Amino acid sequence: MREEYADIITHPHHISLVHFPMSSWSRAAQFSEFKALDGLDDQMIETARTTDDLTELDPDKAYKLNMDLARLIELEYSDVRVSVVYFVRDPKKSGGKFVRYNGVFKYFRIDTLKLVFMDGNEIPAGDITEIEFAQN
Repeated sequence: MREEYADIITHPHHISLVHFPMSSWSRAAQFSEFKALDGLDDQMIETARTTDDLTELDPDKAYKLNMDLARLIELEYSDVRVSVVYFVRDPKKSGGKFVRYNGVFKYFRIDTLKLVFMDGNEIPAGDITEIEFAQN
């Protein structure tokens, strides 16, 4: 036993005549973590995450993209392998990111204006910034 408590160790536990004893639940709440900072880490990560801006294509690139898209639509159901760069909008903040997708083109859905690929992936034609045809 530690000597600094030797003078009080034999005394009875103090019971207040004014205050009711604290419940176990309330006593535990005093020592629980500080909840005001919950989610702060996630918020900081989201704030630090960067996005790209979708800029309008210059006229030459827009013309080439339209020609490549027209050529691709002509080749429906021909098992043409292409690489497509398209813009995916971010659901939480303005901007998004550019994604490259490689696949075998199946057909163009005129009702939704999407390119459909053999694996079922669909890419909106309005979000495409580049189309490259694979070399055979």
